This record gives sequence, structure tokens and C-alpha cells, in this order.
Amino acid sequence: MPVPRLLKLAVLLIAISSISANAGGLIPDRINQIIIQGRFAQEKPEFLLIFSAKPLLDERERPLVRLSQESIDELKNTPEQVVIKLYGKPASKAVRCDYFFGTLHDEKMPWNDGTDFAWQDWEKMSPDIWDNICILSAPSQARRSSTPIGFIQSVTIRKGGMKLFDARATETYPNKKRFSAAIRQFDLTPRRGQYPVLNLATQMRQFQRVYYELNDNPILTTAYADLGQTEKRKYANRGNNWCSEYTSYVYRETGIMTPDPNKSDVHWKNMRAFFEQQGKVYPAREVAQWPDKKKVELIKPGTFVSILTGENTTHSLFFTSWVFDRAGIKTYVGVSGNNKGMVWAHAPLKLPTLDRFQEMTAEELKAYDEMAYFAVPGEPTGVASKTDPSNAKVRTWTDASGRFKIQAQFVGVENDTVSLRKADGSEINLPLSRLSKEDQSAVEQILKRQ
Repeated sequence: MPVPRLLKLAVLLIAISSISANAGGLIPDRINQIIIQGRFAQEKPEFLLIFSAKPLLDERERPLVRLSQESIDELKNTPEQVVIKLYGKPASKAVRCDYFFGTLHDEKMPWNDGTDFAWQDWEKMSPDIWDNICILSAPSQARRSSTPIGFIQSVTIRKGGMKLFDARATETYPNKKRFSAAIRQFDLTPRRGQYPVLNLATQMRQFQRVYYELNDNPILTTAYADLGQTEKRKYANRGNNWCSEYTSYVYRETGIMTPDPNKSDVHWKNMRAFFEQQGKVYPAREVAQWPDKKKVELIKPGTFVSILTGENTTHSLFFTSWVFDRAGIKTYVGVSGNNKGMVWAHAPLKLPTLDRFQEMTAEELKAYDEMAYFAVPGEPTGVASKTDPSNAKVRTWTDASGRFKIQAQFVGVENDTVSLRKADGSEINLPLSRLSKEDQSAVEQILKRQ
């Protein structure tokens, strides 16, 4: 159906580029950066960074906090893990070390130019390689020094400009609620042959949960875990425009069985059809006219949003939260895939205003309402459609009383005991009978798929 004036009157215009990268690839001219601040004995501190697709654990399955020289020597680069030595840059007067990955800055440093590691090689790695980051003193520095190495007091991590962690942050986004992401002063000095490891895996997840105002929502927790992600093939093995594929992948990871992106194209039409059957669809034009109380009551975090970006073209995203303002709710924030070539957390997006529709015909308004909408999902009806369901993303598990809840990943069942892995990598074991009926059913479905 032609919509001749929608381009002119489109409610939202966002920049969506066709930039692409493979696997764990970086968009090289974006801010891919790690800032390490503290007090260091050397003018040019040396650090060893470990990037890992999975939480780094010790032999007792606890978060890794120290490494021996022998263990460090055995560290190798694999598709699931990258070990990079950072050196040769002096700390600033504020005792701050800035390290960039890609071509924006530091292009000729050893961790970018191929001397130790080539930035292009990120493309060979797992798409989740930046999910878990550890920092320790480079052994070569420790061997040269007879005095304490120094202390880390703050770390900031950005990928593609997206903030994955910032110990300096004091306000949430977008509603500026006060919080602290500060880390304890971390002593880098090795003792008794053991190098202390600043394992940021847990802090990174906690930061994203609080800073982006996710409130333990399983859909948003899964969606924001991929901030800065560039690899569309993680979400579907077909297709090129992957914003809807990303949303469908996340929903399916959390048990909401939207159209399978590996079987056919996913777009505003079949996503709308799905939510009309298993959820509730509200035209964006209608939502914009609601009183603020109704907006908050009906549009839930994790809601699917289809917005117009041009004539007959849409973009898909997850609704995260309303932006509260004294003048009323006029904007909201969300996260989407294939925005600027990556998974991107949006700046506040405006709701449509009525004056934009005054000159539109009834036919144009109908077409607009079909394409621009909010869709609130119904209850999960399945488990992630992965080859190995035990690798499903984190979901919320509830006990039979309904009082105990935990976000964790299913590991397995043995002797009627369920093993769950928490975000920090630690595991807990619970009798299957203690789980809610819904969770017992989820376990049964997983086992059937296996």
C-alpha cells in the first residue's frame, strides 16, 4: 500500500547504517576503549587483559581472582578467549591510562597493528568475547620491579561507543537515579607467586542492570548483554537487515516464541501478527495520547516497538523505560540491533505528536497505525530454540512458594536436582520439586529437546 506522505510525516528518524562486521568484530572507527585509573609505580604501566565469552572461573568453579605464573604462561588466544598485553603508553597526569582498540586511536600500538594482535582479528572471535573482562599486572612488569606495582581505582569499558562498565558512573540512564558503580581499590602486586586478577564479569552485569534501568527484566537483561555487538549471524543464519532478527532472537531466548529468524524473514508484519495472538498491540499514535499513568501501566519493559524510519520502512527495538519529565512523558529509551551496524542503546526517542497527522488521509493513518506500534508480549510459552537448550540465556527461576526468585542459566538435572548457573559463574543446586510448576515444566521441555 503506498504511503506517500509518511516519509515527510514519519514519527521517528534514526540513523541505521549498513556497516557490518563478523563474529566478535569491532567497528574500527568507533570508541572501543578501556580506561584504567589508579596509582602506578611505573610511568608506563603494563597490564594483561583477558577477554572471554564465558565467565572465567577457578578450579572450584568460582570467579577467577588470581593466577600463577605458570597459568599465565598457558593462556592462549582462542575463538572464546583473547589475551592482550597493554604497554608502551604513559599514564596521564590524572593517573589515567586510555587504551583504544581499532583505528580511532592507538592504531599503531602492538595490540592493534599486528605486532602482538591485529584489531581485524577480533572478527575471528566469538561474538560474546567482550562479555567478561579481567585485568592483572603484566608479569614482565612485576619481574622488573622490587616495589609494589600499584592500585587500580576505576575502570571504564566501551565497545562501539556503548558503555559496558563505568566505575565512575553516579546516575542511571535515562532517569538519572543516584547509584554507585565504584570498585574497591585493587592491589596489582603479586604475592607468593600469585598475580591478583580484577575479574569484572559480575560487576559488568550488575552495572548494565542498574545503569540502564533494566530492573532484572529477563528480556532486557538478555538484550543489553549484547551491547556493541556487530555480528548479525548470532541472531540468524540468513538475511541482512537484522533489527527484527535481533528482537526475535532475544524473545526466543527468554521463552517467547516469536517467528524463527532462521526459517524466514522477521519483520513488523509477522511480529505484529504474533503479538496480536500472544500479547497486546497498541498503535504508537494511540499510546502518545494516553495519560502518563496509563503509559506506565500498559507499556512494560521489554515491549516490542516498531517505528517508522522512512516511507514504508520500519525499525524494530525493545522498549526499556519511559523518560520521566515534569512536563509529562514524551520520550522513551530502548535498545535495538542493526542500528549504526551494531546493538545500540538509543538516546531518548519521541512519541508522535498529533500535529503530524493532521494532513494525513484515513488510508494513510491506517497504514501508519499498522506499521508504528507497541506490542506487549504475553507470558513465555517455551524455551530457547537452540541446538543445545542447556546453553539458553539467563531466565528467571521461581520456587514453589513464589517468594524465591533468581536469574540463572539451566545447566542440568541429576537425581531430581536442578543445577543453575548464576551470572557470576557460580552454580546452585535445587530439588526439582522446590521449583514452581512453570519452571518444572520448562525443565521437562529442555530435557525433551536434549
